[in-house]
Amino acid sequence: MKISKWFRGLKYIRVQIIIYYLMTSILLVTFMSTILYMSLSSILMAGELSNTTESVEKSGQSIQLYVEKLKALSNILARNPNTTSYLKTGDSTARENVASLLDNVLESDKMVLTGILVSKSGRILSNDSHLDMKVSEDMMNESWYVDAMKDDNMPVLTSIRRQEFTMDKNTWVSSMGQEITDQNGEHLGLIILDFSYEVIDNLLSNLSLGKQGFAFILDNQNEVVYHMNPAYFEDPLKAKEL
Repeated sequence: MKISKWFRGLKYIRVQIIIYYLMTSILLVTFMSTILYMSLSSILMAGELSNTTESVEKSGQSIQLYVEKLKALSNILARNPNTTSYLKTGDSTARENVASLLDNVLESDKMVLTGILVSKSGRILSNDSHLDMKVSEDMMNESWYVDAMKDDNMPVLTSIRRQEFTMDKNTWVSSMGQEITDQNGEHLGLIILDFSYEVIDNLLSNLSLGKQGFAFILDNQNEVVYHMNPAYFEDPLKAKEL
């Protein structure tokens, strides 16, 4: 009888030991799994962050390179003696020479759609025969003209032409404006290059930024230059959020 109770007690102890061992093992496995999961998640997150940062930096550098190219093209036009001569006097020979130079500049980059030369007196030279711009004899009274001078050669999705904004990205342009001065630093006019919005869109639209991430560009006036959602160009409140 005593032996039977002893065996039952031994079995009970064994069951307790097995249960304790199983619980300990489960807790240990759970603990180790949690540590492993957190470690792997941290490694993956760090890798994803590194890849995203590198991708954004490369896209930014590509955009900067294109901007530098546009600056070089605008400088060719702005510093040409025929350009200053035409802006000062309206000389017909100088005008023809500048028109030819403008055609060559546009031919060198198919993404540059329009070149516009505007004098401070409202004289315009452009490859776009349907150009619609508000001009006057004193362009310093035109807000878009003054704004273009303040852009410091930064590309801006602009309404310089005062065209109606559409949802068709194929009709969008970004513009780079550069002031033109003579040897004495006197302001003569502006050179404006309109380039296809596709240039920036192609570089940024395919960036992998997660489910909720997105890329955008603001100019130094806090105006939206790029955003994949067109609503940010039309809604001032949305633009302010950026």
